[in-house]
Amino acid sequence: MILQGLLSLTIGYLPIIVPLYLIAIGYGAVQLGLLITAVSFCAALFAVISGVASDRLGRKTVIIASSLLMAFGTVVFSQVTSLYLLLIFGGISMISPQGGSGSGAGIGPYYPAVQALLSAHVDDHDRTTALSSILLVCGIIGAAGSLIAKLPELLHHLAGMPMIAGYRAVFIVTAAINVMIAVLTLPVGEQRHPGTREGSPPSNDEAEADPGHKRLGLSHDTWAIVWRFMLVNWTNGLAVGMLGPFVTYWFYRQWGTTADQLGSLFFIINLIVIPPLYAAGPLARRFGTVNVVAWSRAISTVFLALVPLMPTLVLAYAAFLGRQLTNAMSVPIRQSYIMGVVRPSERAAASGIANLPIQVGLTMSSLSAGFLMQLALTIPMEVSAAFQVVNTAIYWWFFRSLPPVEERASETRSAR
Repeated sequence: MILQGLLSLTIGYLPIIVPLYLIAIGYGAVQLGLLITAVSFCAALFAVISGVASDRLGRKTVIIASSLLMAFGTVVFSQVTSLYLLLIFGGISMISPQGGSGSGAGIGPYYPAVQALLSAHVDDHDRTTALSSILLVCGIIGAAGSLIAKLPELLHHLAGMPMIAGYRAVFIVTAAINVMIAVLTLPVGEQRHPGTREGSPPSNDEAEADPGHKRLGLSHDTWAIVWRFMLVNWTNGLAVGMLGPFVTYWFYRQWGTTADQLGSLFFIINLIVIPPLYAAGPLARRFGTVNVVAWSRAISTVFLALVPLMPTLVLAYAAFLGRQLTNAMSVPIRQSYIMGVVRPSERAAASGIANLPIQVGLTMSSLSAGFLMQLALTIPMEVSAAFQVVNTAIYWWFFRSLPPVEERASETRSAR
């Protein structure tokens, strides 16, 4: 929980700082799109490597190695201005998190390892609540992180530090946080081959003993489920790639908002998304995992489509807040769901491979978003809303008849 909290601290301010830093050194929407594309490409590699390697080499090892690599990339990113070097080391450092500030989640390139590590230590019925608890802490810390976006302006007014130097100071802080994550991971205990927990399907024991031939760490049965997640996540990546730092860029260009104002906005958002995160577990148990995800995503899409149509900054803030509020509810449920429909020993690999298309979609849409913003600032948000409609429909179609293990166990007990 501490590790994801530290990551959320950086997610609170990086989506605000990175676009403004690029503007300060002379770049625009197209270059921002190229940077997000580079980050997405590297994240795609990390997603597969961390997922597959976690089940084989140990999840702790992957988290430590990823954190140190990100720290190195962040330091170099802060010291260069060449676009090519910014793209290379921005990708290595994951300098612009995919969730964006206010997303209510600390994801990161090694999240498949964290996701599986947590799932191995809790009962299936408590998995969604446990993930929600992590995101509750992440939301609070992310709110504090949003205030760090105020640091460059504060240093500029109090100490006369140039804004660019202030942005770079924030990047150095980010590198230090990544090193802290690596250090704090060292004493974490790990079960390399977690057994089946109470409530898991009876067939899991046999499947764990002899899963048959595996490709990329996944059995044939698991692949039959994972390909559905891959298609769903690809459409989600297409939607998310139009947002993230582009939201910061849109508010800056459309309304002239500063880092200080955006820091305050995302501070409020990160605090307000806490109640729906707390409600995620009980709602999933009451109405069903897939139902809650589909409805919350549908409502969040309506709010997103309204953001660029609002006639005032206050109304745009309100619509965006509504989008983040409803979208946050589905985050822990979606993360828990894949853990509940695949074998325990294949969870990290399944999560990593299933998340690969997200990065592919991000790569495709981030590059497009930069060019679309040159035509009209509002286009990326409306296109993102359209992709989210498709994503919600596909999710419902694929998984409405595939409950997670804890819901199947509850249905079995009810039948008795």
